[in-house]
Amino acid sequence: RAVCRRHRIDLARGRHRLTGRYDWFEVEDRDVLIDDDPNDEDGHAWTVTWLVSLNDAARLAVAWLEVSSTRPARAGLGLAPFARERQAQASLKLTF
Repeated sequence: RAVCRRHRIDLARGRHRLTGRYDWFEVEDRDVLIDDDPNDEDGHAWTVTWLVSLNDAARLAVAWLEVSSTRPARAGLGLAPFARERQAQASLKLTF
């Protein structure tokens, strides 16, 4: 099961775009390998992205993602079941 909410704001006549997204998820493992390979997991994620058109041929994007989740199977790897993971990305798109 999953729920997603997204909101976008355009600024400076569309030259800048700010997007935020929230995801909630829950996975219930129902296969026959649940004892050997448990895949239950639940958590949520936030994503924020800023896009700016530098000119007609170039666009810059910067994104931040944070996922918080509980997955009991991590204990089998010697990790804590709860994890908070973060990622930042930047890209430059050139068209010609």
